[in-house]
Formats: sequence, C-alpha cells, structure tokens
Amino acid sequence: MEAQIWSFLLGVGLEELEQRGVLQNHGTMGYLLRAGSVEPLLALMRERNVELLQGENMWSLKVNGDFVNRTSPSLKAGNLSQLSQPGNLFTGKNRYLNPFFNRETGEAGDAE
Repeated sequence: MEAQIWSFLLGVGLEELEQRGVLQNHGTMGYLLRAGSVEPLLALMRERNVELLQGENMWSLKVNGDFVNRTSPSLKAGNLSQLSQPGNLFTGKNRYLNPFFNRETGEAGDAE
C-alpha cells in the first residue's frame, strides 16, 4: 500500500507518534521529524503494511529504506544505509510532510 505521509501521520495521531519516537517535541516549532524518527517510522510503516510514503516536493520513503529528498544537503536519492546522517531524510521537509509542525515559527532547515 502507498500513502501520503501527511495523512498517514494524522491517522496515527500525535500521542502515538510521540510515544513511539517518530515525532519529537521541539518547543515553539511543534513536533519534528528528525534523525531519531527514521527507525520508528519504518517500524510503523511495516506494522501498518505501508510500502511507500510520499510527500510534497518529490519526497518519498519506501519500507526497504529507499528514499528521495531533493532538498537533502547530501545524497538526494538512494538508500538510508548510504546517508551519513539519517536526519537528512527530513531536511527542509517538516513544513511539507508533518502536520504537527508549527509552520508559523519553524524554519525550513528544521530537521538537522
């Protein structure tokens, strides 16, 4: 199954996402997808039988770790095992992928 990440995260709900470590509270920026979010997000995808998450601006993540993030400061597409910093998966993307991000106070490079 494929899903839009925005809808997927909304469907799971903030409380569960925070408990599982997918989202981390970052004060005025709200909740962020960060480096520590990668493994819990993949686990959640497997549990919910989601093979592919897609987001705005050519972002995607497959359950096998293949990804695309055109705004990453390093590798723009490949497998998570190739990333020196897993948080690069979300660089510049919280605003577009994450319904629990505070778009009024958050910055574009919010996931480092």
